[in-house]
Amino acid sequence: MANKLKKNKAVLINNPEFETGHNKLFLLRVILHPEFTKVDFGYQAPYYYERGGWVRISPETFIRDRKNDNSYKMTRAEGICLAPEKFEFKSNQDFLYFSIFFVPIPNNISHIDFIEEEPDNGTNFNFYNIVLNNPASRVTILS
Repeated sequence: MANKLKKNKAVLINNPEFETGHNKLFLLRVILHPEFTKVDFGYQAPYYYERGGWVRISPETFIRDRKNDNSYKMTRAEGICLAPEKFEFKSNQDFLYFSIFFVPIPNNISHIDFIEEEPDNGTNFNFYNIVLNNPASRVTILS
């Protein structure tokens, strides 16, 4: 099923399904907007660091269409530092919400990968096979 975006319409995918991801990073939603693609996350500070450690994202982060392997680079990030800068948590109880923006992806894409860096070393914010066409998680919204 293609996500047919009409003028001034966007599609919100809540809690999208995915194959594999990062154990401290929560994929909250994907917004497919005529002017951008937005991926929202929540990150839980690790309990094993007294002050929660730090977090950042690579400026080279991209999304990849699973069908034809086309890549779409990040255009901006909100709520998280771009490497080499770091966001330092104040405690291991902290939670950080952030958004990563990309150019709008074509309407016919049904599955994407969110890639911070490959190969994945286990600490990268990579999510594979994110499902965009599941009717149970899709909501059309006005822009």
